[in-house]
Amino acid sequence: MSIIKNIFRGGAVALSAVLLSSCAAITFVKPDGTTDEPVWPQWDKVRFDNGQGIFPNRDNLNQVTAGMSKDQLYYLLGRPHYDDAWRPVEWNYLFYFRTPGKGTNDVSTCQYKVLFDKDMIARNFYWNPIDPADGVCPPAP
Repeated sequence: MSIIKNIFRGGAVALSAVLLSSCAAITFVKPDGTTDEPVWPQWDKVRFDNGQGIFPNRDNLNQVTAGMSKDQLYYLLGRPHYDDAWRPVEWNYLFYFRTPGKGTNDVSTCQYKVLFDKDMIARNFYWNPIDPADGVCPPAP
């Protein structure tokens, strides 16, 4: 019986360590959907779309506004690219944009973050330039 308890305790400790380590990269989001400091996932740790981001549809991206539901955002942008689907208040994406003369191979890379309020309504949106690091996100069409 004590062996089973020790195995259970060891598993619980390991699970707790994994959960706590993954929490380190989560933005603290206030109930109104704001934050004092967005925390970004490691840009190259995309979990979906074969470990890559996407070239977003600019018309869809231009329609994104505060007050949208998760279903509306999912329709316009697709699922979050990182392990965010289980996070109720934060979704992160990795987007590529064709930018002649900028970025790698004329492509700029940007992270995009959506923060939700306590009612799961999109409230705030943030951009993080990856390549080039001093780039503008989203770049002009």
